[in-house]
Amino acid sequence: MVEGPISLRKSAAPFEAIAELADKTKQIMDGAIPSLLPYRDQGSGGYFHLLDGATPGRKNESGDYSKASTATVVSFLVRSGRWDEMARAARPSKPAEGADGQGQNAGQPAKADEGKWAIDEANILLGKIVLDQPWKSAGLPNDNPFTVGFLLELVWALHSIKCKLSDPQIEICKKKLKILAASLRKGENTGRVGIKDWPTNAYLTHLVSRVLESWGQSESPTGGPSLLDDDLARRIYDKSIESVSRESALCASGPPGSADVIEMGYSVILANHYGKGRITPADRKLLGHALDLLFGTQAPDGSWPLGKPLFLYPKIGNAYCFEFEFLFQLMKEFSATRVLLAYFDNLTRSVDRLVTQAVGLPSGDGYGWASGHHPQITFPESWSTASGFDACYQIDRLIPAAVTDSILIRLGKAPVVRPTADRQLFDELLDSRVKKEREEKDLKTIIEDRMIKPVLAQDQRLRNGLPLPKNIALSAILFGPPGTSKTTYAKAISRALGWDLISIDPSHLLRNGFDGIGMELSEIVRMLRYAERVVVLFDEIDELVRERTGRGEQAESRLLTTAMLPVIADLRNSRKIVFIVATNHIETFDTAIRRPGRFDLVLPINPPSYELKLGQWSVLAPLTSNEDKKRIGDLTYQECEQLAIDMADKTEEEKRNLLEHHWHGCTLESPADPEGKKWREVMSSEQAASAVRW
Repeated sequence: MVEGPISLRKSAAPFEAIAELADKTKQIMDGAIPSLLPYRDQGSGGYFHLLDGATPGRKNESGDYSKASTATVVSFLVRSGRWDEMARAARPSKPAEGADGQGQNAGQPAKADEGKWAIDEANILLGKIVLDQPWKSAGLPNDNPFTVGFLLELVWALHSIKCKLSDPQIEICKKKLKILAASLRKGENTGRVGIKDWPTNAYLTHLVSRVLESWGQSESPTGGPSLLDDDLARRIYDKSIESVSRESALCASGPPGSADVIEMGYSVILANHYGKGRITPADRKLLGHALDLLFGTQAPDGSWPLGKPLFLYPKIGNAYCFEFEFLFQLMKEFSATRVLLAYFDNLTRSVDRLVTQAVGLPSGDGYGWASGHHPQITFPESWSTASGFDACYQIDRLIPAAVTDSILIRLGKAPVVRPTADRQLFDELLDSRVKKEREEKDLKTIIEDRMIKPVLAQDQRLRNGLPLPKNIALSAILFGPPGTSKTTYAKAISRALGWDLISIDPSHLLRNGFDGIGMELSEIVRMLRYAERVVVLFDEIDELVRERTGRGEQAESRLLTTAMLPVIADLRNSRKIVFIVATNHIETFDTAIRRPGRFDLVLPINPPSYELKLGQWSVLAPLTSNEDKKRIGDLTYQECEQLAIDMADKTEEEKRNLLEHHWHGCTLESPADPEGKKWREVMSSEQAASAVRW
């Protein structure tokens, strides 16, 4: 999602508070599957509104699941990457053949068919939902925007996990989408949605517009085009700004209770979403002020005012927006930005409220939340429970950005807006060749195939907070002479992934003197354990990984090397970040650092090849002898760039003389150690002894 009109704001939350919140959200999310599983209707794959016994004499009938509840639960499971996990938990054990051949021992299904079974279950549910009959719930009118909106959102969620709609199902969905679009275009209320005789509201408008927008994508099974055109988007924006202005004025200066903060919140979401390209400076300021007012109305216990009824359920009573349902949508709108980090304390209050308001389920295996909308329902409801998990999930997904900001601040650097993936720097790098025994490959090809492509292919797992598989390379040692672009490679990888780069060098570890290096390193690594989707570069940290058995090594150096071993293990085991060590002297690394299992890739960074340099600097073209090619090939990128600058308007003989002069002073021909060994010799011996890996 592109960042919306509301300006970036930064959080000053201390890391301890961030870590505490991260631990709470993780603990809550660990209970998502056992808490929602009891509501599942085994016969259909849908979800009941309440558990048996939640009200006197209540008994759920197979197939009589709640449409809106099912939509909320399934959308959460798919969005958070938990659909397969729920499918595994819900699948009944099948008999395993026992000693007597009668199948008396229960066994779980083989993993090979779990994925297929999960899709089969989704297709069964899809078939039960998309039927050519009126879409209604709890006595609401047929094809009302609330029921149609949620059911289409449910169908979209199932489609996104590879369920295939039949042609008749697609035609039904097309009809329902037209019904939703029509609900947004009603005379003077165009851009607002309501049900029957009730006033229009931002909640229903947001539901209808987000569904139309989802189904208008190119990958939609209906094939488009979107029924939400630019004119309709402008009308939604204009109506939303009007609503924000009205409710924020009432909130700031009206009588107590006169403002509907839920209406204001959803209007902020809509205005921010549809304001791209049309918002004025005054409106941008208004939306920022409305966010401040919105979070200012949150009570110390984390609750928000109830808001006005959205519509009437004839069979149940007034329908309201659940506070965590609203918080989830707010968090989702700003998920691509750090805007809401400015309200870190408010988000912490919301998570604390989830903890204090959780009600244990009768089975004792899970918990949930009651919406509180109807006094007769005090038990957790499935849709409000899924909404609570959804809000917690979105807050949990914001935490890594706060962690990254906190780390950068500790390192004395300014937090920045998270970049979008950009391959330009990586593509512009001039390549070199890497040899391993009898095999030879291009360096960029190795990094592309082993790291960049696999990580991007699994990026959604990381966005869901799940670790990457162990067959994806997430760590590397890049070694080579000074000036061979090791640091630039780390930057290029971070930009290609669209991740922040956290660069750590010895100066960052010396803030408390040499004796404090170990403690500082330990603290930074503790912070990195909470980080996700960042590239961490350890630059010039040779002293921290020096061979412990070398002659004359000081005790402090040996202790630092020993301290680094668990650091590397921790970072590697997280499977949520890329970390790179760049060094000039891999030959001094302790063998325990270099051995397989510590780093996925160990790659030499040599000067770019002659052919690539010739393509970059045409001024080199006249120099074609084997000696000329060898010398040009020995130059680093910057050395060759300077040579090309010096060669401008020179004769061929002058160019050759310049090349000889530059080559004699180049890095590979320079001493690498006090004993006078050249970098060329060092690189040759290092590549032979370092066990190059890819």
